[in-house]
Amino acid sequence: MTKYKSRVFLLGTNHKESEDLKKIFNLSNFEAIGRLLVEDCPRGNLDNWKNKHLECNILEIDRMKEEGIFNWLFIN
Repeated sequence: MTKYKSRVFLLGTNHKESEDLKKIFNLSNFEAIGRLLVEDCPRGNLDNWKNKHLECNILEIDRMKEEGIFNWLFIN
């Protein structure tokens, strides 16, 4: 299992009620929220991730950057 640990990344909400994300972002669907969050990643601007529901992901996103995931995931 340790062999794959550096290859597995888990992102999610910190609270059970993910519907609250719609209120925070003032958007009506999760697809739009997902697009907004993904757009933040390659730019390094994680402001949209810094709320009580998503801030638990910051360390995981940093680990993804360190592992070079963004280098191939967000190729233009």
